[in-house]
Amino acid sequence: MPLETWGKILFTSGTTGLAKGVVYDQGGRWLSNLLLRAALPVTPRAEGRLLLMTPFSHGASLMTYAYLDHGASVCLLDGADPSVVLPMIERGEIDEMFAPPTVLTKIVAAAGERRYPGLKTVFCGTAVLSPLLYARARKIFGPVVRVTYGKSEVFNPITVLEASETDAWYREGGANADACVGWPATGVEIGVRGDDSAESPRGELGEVHLRARHMMSGYLRSDGYAPMKPDEFHATGDLGYVDVRGRLHLVGRSADVIKTGGYKVAPEEVERALAAAVHPGEAVAVGIPSEYWGEVIVVAVERGPEGWQGEADKVARKMTGYKRPRAYVAIDALPRNAMAKVQRSVIRDYVLRRYRLADGPHPRLEPREHD
Repeated sequence: MPLETWGKILFTSGTTGLAKGVVYDQGGRWLSNLLLRAALPVTPRAEGRLLLMTPFSHGASLMTYAYLDHGASVCLLDGADPSVVLPMIERGEIDEMFAPPTVLTKIVAAAGERRYPGLKTVFCGTAVLSPLLYARARKIFGPVVRVTYGKSEVFNPITVLEASETDAWYREGGANADACVGWPATGVEIGVRGDDSAESPRGELGEVHLRARHMMSGYLRSDGYAPMKPDEFHATGDLGYVDVRGRLHLVGRSADVIKTGGYKVAPEEVERALAAAVHPGEAVAVGIPSEYWGEVIVVAVERGPEGWQGEADKVARKMTGYKRPRAYVAIDALPRNAMAKVQRSVIRDYVLRRYRLADGPHPRLEPREHD
């Protein structure tokens, strides 16, 4: 079969617009498989077993082929059900599992204070791993969490932070550790570019651009197929920087950046600061329109503990002024797409439907009157 023929089509999650088909040709698909196998921290054994709980359309599904090629087996579950997963770990039925932060959060919450040793690796990616979640996962499973950066457009791994390196990063940084996702994997080029499209110096924030031989061949959109140009970089829409050691750090999505009072704020910065205050709940920051500020920061909290807003206020008073939330909203369940990613646009619409902004130097939300 010719290497340039289409071999696999994935679909983006659609968090920032219509979902797009991501097309891989046979050559890219096969090279991705080889590189993923080469990057695994432990070579799968014939008796080994991997647990996958995300949709098979997810890029992590490529791990299935890597494990089967070594004679190992893969258990595919339709979603993350801790009542199924935790007993499997306790019985020693799985060696490794792929658990992005949304999945890992559900599992560690159900585990409570129990310990589940025995896993060789917890593969974690697709979203930011907060220091609080890492600390909880380490307490339950041990220092076995391995962080990678992957996208539908460039198969995982793009970068790798091995378990020992992940543990060192979060121990050294504590609650202030940002999202370090490690060094570029074999065959991957990473560039960080500023607003002027010029390469950003080490340590300076910009949009992450990627290039690799195993990346997608093009997008399939409603108006047809748009191929990648030869040697073209893919603009990810992710904001990040490369540190002096060559590791990539992710800060957030450029589309989610909140512009308030002349400053740019990544919502993940606010969420990370508030994580301990709303635990075991989850906080999501969004910007809503303001004539005075441009946007104001509003935080939606799901399942916050009693008194969470007072604790959040204490934390907020220690934050840089322009990063402080101006209002909080309790929400029963955060809206998520099929890939379990939070839909910030839906939260923003929810806030605007139910509240009006009393604008000015000290903005606040007022409930709307509904018929």
